[in-house]
Amino acid sequence: MRSSLQIKRHTRQHYWFNVSLIVQATYLFLDGTRTLIMSHILPSNEALVNFASLCLAITLNILSYTTLMFVAHKIELPLAEDKR
Repeated sequence: MRSSLQIKRHTRQHYWFNVSLIVQATYLFLDGTRTLIMSHILPSNEALVNFASLCLAITLNILSYTTLMFVAHKIELPLAEDKR
């Protein structure tokens, strides 16, 4: 991420790559937190575990979309064209 931010001229491909990296890091953080909660290392209750699972599911869906958009821009699919 740090080296990607040093690029002066960002394309849509770089944008989706950076977004997908951020979402991936968020997913890994949430997954680690949920694991600590389920292992009773962090204090928890059932509602917190369910909330963490919901956040993981939403983050995984966002990650799938951002990765799809990165790949679409990388291989120049018509899906990636700007609709303006």
